[in-house]
Amino acid sequence: MGNEIQALILSAEWSVGMTVLFMVVIWLILGMFIDSISIMLLTVPIFWPIAKTLGMDPLAFAMMGILTVEAGLLTPPFGMVVYAVKSVVPDRDVTMGTIFFGTTPFMILLLTVSMLIYFFPPLASWLASWV
Repeated sequence: MGNEIQALILSAEWSVGMTVLFMVVIWLILGMFIDSISIMLLTVPIFWPIAKTLGMDPLAFAMMGILTVEAGLLTPPFGMVVYAVKSVVPDRDVTMGTIFFGTTPFMILLLTVSMLIYFFPPLASWLASWV
């Protein structure tokens, strides 16, 4: 099944950017419903060979995937991280809407950094190069 999905995506003859955007949308949608480990186990065996064929840097691809999945976990309506936050907030008057609103800047930041890593792949290993 995975090979058929890979062939379908590659046969669409999208640009590299469109293919990556497709992967990001899939990761965001899955992040709304399931946990990050499950998403990685489902998508990486399908998406990595595609990314490799398109010439993407492996570390940049991994960082983009992780950041995007984490952004998906903050996305309404079923952002699992938001429900975890709600369960530990001592003030019971705090609504889910308030928490979703509060996490929006973090979700935007995660997606922005993911986009920056796509356009500038050396950013994925920049911090590690200082060690």
